[in-house]
Amino acid sequence: MRKELFRVTLEQVRAAVKELSPTADFHKDIEAQKYFETLARRKVLAEQLAKQEADELPVEI
Repeated sequence: MRKELFRVTLEQVRAAVKELSPTADFHKDIEAQKYFETLARRKVLAEQLAKQEADELPVEI
């Protein structure tokens, strides 16, 4: 199952966790594999869209 990640800062997440559960543990040094996978997929998609748009634009007007 794939988890989607939202565009928020780590500090915003930490603050939300602290607000919801002040005694919860929060670790910032855990490897964020899914996060980096999401970034890589977004980059590939953006490159594909840019290429598609470039291919569809006329060379001259």
